[in-house]
Parts: sequence; C-alpha cells; structure tokens
Amino acid sequence: MERRFPENLWGANPAENYFRRKVILAIRPVQAFLRIFVDTGYELFVNGRLVAAVDEWANTRDYAVAVFLRKGDNGIAVRAMNHSGHRGFALELVCDGNSVLRTDDTWKTFPEERWGWMLPDYDDAAWSPPQMLDLRCAGFPQWSTLPGSEPNRIIPVLEGSPFFTGNIPKGIDSPFYAATAATWTPAPEVVAVAGEAYHQFTAATPSAVAYPVEVKLHAVNSGCSTEPIPQGFRVKAPTRYEGAAIMVDFGEEVCGHCRLRLRSEQPFSLRLHYGETLDEAAAEPSRDALLHRMLTEEFRIAAGTQEFESRMRVGLRYVRVECYDGAAPVEISGFSLRNIYYPVANRGYFHSSDEKLNRLWAASRKTVHLCMQEYYVDAIKRDRFCWVGDTRLEALFNYALFADTALFEYCWDRIGAMQYPDGAIPSAYGEGLSQLWDYTADYLIAFAEYYRHTGKAEFLIKHREPIFRAMDYLLTYGHADGLPVLPPNPLGKRWMVTLNNNSGTDAYVGLLFEQSLSSAALTARLTGDAERETRYRDRLTQVAPLLQKLVADQPLETTAANQPHVIIQYEIARRYFADGQAQAGLDFLRRRYGALLDNRSDTLAEGFYDGMPTPIDETHPQTPPTFISYCHGWTAAAAALLPFGVAGIQPTAPGFSRVLIAPSPCGLSEFTAVVPTPYGEIALHYTDEEITCFIPVGIHAELRSPYPVDDHALPQSADGENDILPGCQIVKRSRKSRRNNHETTVTVGRFHSAGLSRRSGAAIGERV
Repeated sequence: MERRFPENLWGANPAENYFRRKVILAIRPVQAFLRIFVDTGYELFVNGRLVAAVDEWANTRDYAVAVFLRKGDNGIAVRAMNHSGHRGFALELVCDGNSVLRTDDTWKTFPEERWGWMLPDYDDAAWSPPQMLDLRCAGFPQWSTLPGSEPNRIIPVLEGSPFFTGNIPKGIDSPFYAATAATWTPAPEVVAVAGEAYHQFTAATPSAVAYPVEVKLHAVNSGCSTEPIPQGFRVKAPTRYEGAAIMVDFGEEVCGHCRLRLRSEQPFSLRLHYGETLDEAAAEPSRDALLHRMLTEEFRIAAGTQEFESRMRVGLRYVRVECYDGAAPVEISGFSLRNIYYPVANRGYFHSSDEKLNRLWAASRKTVHLCMQEYYVDAIKRDRFCWVGDTRLEALFNYALFADTALFEYCWDRIGAMQYPDGAIPSAYGEGLSQLWDYTADYLIAFAEYYRHTGKAEFLIKHREPIFRAMDYLLTYGHADGLPVLPPNPLGKRWMVTLNNNSGTDAYVGLLFEQSLSSAALTARLTGDAERETRYRDRLTQVAPLLQKLVADQPLETTAANQPHVIIQYEIARRYFADGQAQAGLDFLRRRYGALLDNRSDTLAEGFYDGMPTPIDETHPQTPPTFISYCHGWTAAAAALLPFGVAGIQPTAPGFSRVLIAPSPCGLSEFTAVVPTPYGEIALHYTDEEITCFIPVGIHAELRSPYPVDDHALPQSADGENDILPGCQIVKRSRKSRRNNHETTVTVGRFHSAGLSRRSGAAIGERV
C-alpha cells in the first residue's frame, strides 16, 4: 500500500491557530507514538491533557502517548504558533505500528482560543476546515519514517510529575482519567434516618466540568490606568511588569484551570500568579522559593478575542492577573474555573448540634476531595506529591467519605513497585526519593486499614512480597528488647530520616512499629505463611508491654503536641478515641484542628505553624507569606474521627461484616452520621432522648447504649450478644434509668432500623 504522508495545515490567523481532530481506536494501544511539527511552536493536548509545550523553530518531536489514549473516542488538539517564516503544522499518530491519524483536510481549525477547545467533548461545529499548504517547493513530505521508528528520537512520558508544562510529556495512567461521573443515590431507609439535609448533600456531589464562578474583582498595584467594564476591567497601555494587576477572589478554595476572556487589538503578555491567601497572591516570591513554578504561569496572547484557559491545574483561592508587553488596551472579563475533581459520590456524612464541628467536618471533606487527583496529592497548590504518609491518612479518611478504593490501590501499586533493595519504601511516588522510616511503617499500616474497611484480601495477597520486605527492613532497627531504636540523623535537619526527626526509642515510632507488625502478621495469615505470622506475632507479644510503659513515660500529647506535622497529631487524636477517652479526643479536635478554621479558610492547612492562624482574606504587610499549603489532605482527621469516634460506628470484622455502634455524645445534644460500607450505608441519628439507626442487610451489628443502663441487664440474642441484624424477631426490655427518672428501651435483634429511647415503651425498629 502506498505510504500516505501528513499534510501541512494552517488557518486564517497568520500568528496562531487552534486545531482539533477526533480519532476512534478499537482498543487501547500498547504502544503509541505521536510526531508533530509546527512552525514555530505548539501546545499539544491529547484527551484534554497537556502533553507538551514547545517554542523552538526546529521542533519535530516524537512523543510516547499511549498513557494518554483510551479505547473509543480520542481527541487531539493543538495550539499552533508562528512567529516568523511559515511551514505550517503537521502531525501523525502511530498505534501499535499502524498509522491511524494524519493531518489532512478532515481536521477543524479556529483562529482564536475558546474555552474548553482542547477537551474531547468540545463542540467544534462552528470551526472551519484548514488550509492545505502546498510545500512541494519547500520540501515534501515533512517526514518519511513512521513516528516511533527511531528509538533515539522518542520522548518518553515522565511519570509522577504531571503538573508542569514543558518539552517532556508528564502524566500517569491513573484511574482519575478512566473514572466517570458518580451516579450513586442513597437508599430511602438511610435518608429516613439521616434526614433531608443528607439527601441534599449527596445530590450536591461536584463533577469535573466547567462552570461559571461568581468572583470578586479588585484592581491593585496599577502602574497604568485601569477602568471597570461589565464583569471585568480594561487595562490601558500595559508595560512589562508595570501594568495593572487585577486580583480575582474565587471566594473559596478551588482546584482547576482558570478561565478569562481577553480582548486586545495587539498581542500582549499575560501572567497569572496564584495564591491560597491574599498575602500569597499579592506577594512576589523569590525565584528560589520552594516550588516557585507552581505559583506562576506566563503566556503570549494573540490579538483578537481569546477565551483563555490556564494550562496548569492548580489549587487556589486568589489569582493575580497581570498584563504587560502590549501596545493596546486589554479587556479582561469572563472569569470562571474549569473545576477538577475525582468523580466520587458524597456518601459519608456528619452533622451535629456543634456548629464548629460541622465546619470542621465540612472542611475535612472538601480538603480530602480536592486532594484526590491523579493520585492522592498531599496538597493541590504544592507539593502536589503523592507522599506515603499523607496518602495513608487521605485513603483512610476517604473510606468514611466516599468509599473509593481504586485511587488508593493505584497509589500503592506504584509505591510498592519503587521499593528500595533493602526493603525501605520511598517517602513519595517517584524514583530517587528519600527514605523516611515512619513512612515505610505508614505503607504497611495502610494495608491493614484498607482490609479493615473493604474486606478485600486479594490486594494484600498481591502485595505480600513488598509487605514482607518492608517489615523485615523495619525489624533491622529492632533493639534486643523488641522496640525499634533509630540512630541519630546523620544528614542534618534539612534531610529527614523520620518525620519528627526523633532518634532513639520513641513512643510515636514504637506505636507505628506495633501497627506495622500487626499489618504484616495479617498479610502472613491471609497468604498462609504460618512461619512469618508466628514470627511477627511473637514480636508483637514481646513489644506490647514495653510499648505500654514507653507511652506512659512519654505521652504523645506532651512529647509530640508541638510538632507541626499533622500525622503525629492524628495519632494523638486517634488514641484518645481508641482508649475510650472520646471527650478528650473531641476536645483535641476542637482545639488543634478547629483552630485552623479561625483564618476563615474553608479547607485545612498542612500543619500547626507558629503565627497561624491569620485571616487569609486580609493582607498582613508585617508578616511575609509562608507559601505553605492551605489545603492539605492529611489534616482532614475529622472526616474519620467524628463518625468513627463520636458516632462510634466501627468495623469489628473486615469489610464491616461485623460492626460495633457505640456512640459517645460528649455533650452533643444531637448528631447524625452516615458511614459507607461494602453492604451500603450505616445511618445513625442521636438525640438526648433517642437513637435511630439503619443497618444494611449483611452486617452483624452490636449496639452499645450511651444512656445510663446496666449492660448486664440487656437482653441477649441466641448467640449471646446484643445484636442488630436484618431478619428476625425484635427483643426488647425497659428499665428505670438512674438519671432523670427516664425509662430506657433497649432494642436488640435482627432488623433494619433499630435504636434506644429514653421514652417509655418506645421501640425504634422496623421488623422485616
């Protein structure tokens, strides 16, 4: 068959044009290579993802793009720029050795940027066919070999760093790109217990779509005149870094791509500077500031009307818009955001009579959801990294909120594949990263937490080898008495060996060691490795009394209370609830985590730092901005500790097949909690007078009364426990309460909705 070559295309705009083409693939290719050339630069998108941005004359490139493609419809989009000369735009896509797409007259083009033009589902019906350039006099064909046929020319995908623009494709094969919009709806029985507010909450699940945002606009630091126009501003005669700056306030923490409508009769430069606080957005960080490039983007904008969208996805509340290098006024309007969320449904819920707790839970839920991106990122502004300790906590909080497992499984598959030869786990997703002793422990603990909430043994069995190697690595630090002893950090304070930089025998490290041993022993049992299980459990028996004494001598709340790193704070809070000190746990959440809301943020910062909180919507000229993360997933402890600790809904067998419901009201007059499980949602509503709950079919639940009633006086079911299970007769008994002379009705047996009441004779239950 005669070889067909790509044609050279252009459009109506001499300076730049936008091109689109769809291609249908019968299967997802194993290998795919895309070759592109544009005189004199381009931005290349595949299925809405930025593959590369190049501004160089000799720019023919072969990119490995299989990770960006999928079975079925695929969209290829190119912004083609021309600064001098003219040879046009040519592209060819080869999948598994076959050329499946070339530039020709079936492509569509438009001379100006329009919002969403790079997305696969964009409606390009108004776009025109391209011009076909006859380049026989200038050399044709553009190339004769197939893309990918010359290995030394292929630019591979850089995994683990998908956020910056550049010449190298950056992206990962994450479930984020395969997930579809959530269609889940709650069961009517759950809504009946949790109420209409819960029903409305579940219906409000955000999706990854573009939507207009009502923003506050401010003209600031204007070197030239700025005048308002409808829903925007006109900036006159901008010059480099001295033109007017417009501050856009989105009113809340958001994550996505900023959109602006830009109009000018002459080309100009555009600079976007992002911040989660007004101080950050107004300040100019030094070029050696941590991850400075995550805060700023710069572009050259053509004349005409452009519906511009930022190329970098970023977390922000504020964006400072600067125009410069222009000879004509620029009109700026149409401020909006293409919102980026991992498409999960709002399933878990908590609401109480304490409004501060409600704000804390809502901020926790939002923080976790925003941080669910290609992987669990620690934060959406920076680092945007899949740190192991952060991911462990974010996945745990997710189980109480969304019950998603695919994202965690993806993260742990990739993290485990990068295990070091000595068995240590890298501190984050990516090669050549540091080792943190406690993050290797977090890697192991996360498996047990996953199994506890999902009941999926297969995932642990699949990872048995990295689990055992990681546990054996931790055991190399074991002292003769069984507790780990960490040597002093030989690298200095700038290089962490443990997150808290402690050495010797440490209570926090000891608690992580104990949980790691339990997780490794569990994996050994599930895989039938009796020798390993015995070895790990013997060490657990040896460690338990030593650790109990160590924690008594070095209480976490005194030795680690001032640590800014929240993962240690989570362990303090968790232990309060686990040790039956629910009131102390709730007070700790209010005092430490609740304080993070005093800065008027709606998400939670990465730590408890000196000088915090300061209101994020005010400027503080005497206090330079810190550029820390104000939306950091590991700080969302309330998402789990309120439904698990206060509502007391805890799995006592893998996957919630058995559940203990032991509410600890802690002075709350009312609260509602919903916890997702593999069987459906458990719902509980508590008041001072009555508890109502819904238990899905398949769950064996025990309900412990928070009211003053003697447990030994409770009736028992056939197997000797106070059960709530679907399907058999309700057994109940009332007795006088020693407080307030109320009668307490204890309802026990197999049924869907069950509860306790202070009202005489009030059995709360629906027999089935």
